[in-house]
Amino acid sequence: MPDTNSTRAEFIDRILTSRLPGEVAKRFLFNDGEVAVLYTLSQKMPADLAQPVLLVVATFPPAVTQPGVHDFGIDYAEQPVASAEEAHDLLAQFDQKQAALFRAKCRTLSA
Repeated sequence: MPDTNSTRAEFIDRILTSRLPGEVAKRFLFNDGEVAVLYTLSQKMPADLAQPVLLVVATFPPAVTQPGVHDFGIDYAEQPVASAEEAHDLLAQFDQKQAALFRAKCRTLSA
């Protein structure tokens, strides 16, 4: 039987690999998951058309919310940025408090 936790962790690590060279996710750990923010290209378009964004990803424990509906415990948002400098300024300002607010917002929207 495959280890679903390691498979999920590998999937999250793959999401948090930037499509821009040299960029590394800034990660904030919580008791039941994490929030990471990364300067990358949008996942919503093919690479040759993708715009630069800050990708914010929150993870939660996976759960079955009702019969037949599975919450995989991953929420994300993309914030467009105009330049690498803007992205790095926003990354520098993103802290544990902002990470906690993003997680809370994700759970509020999905409830």
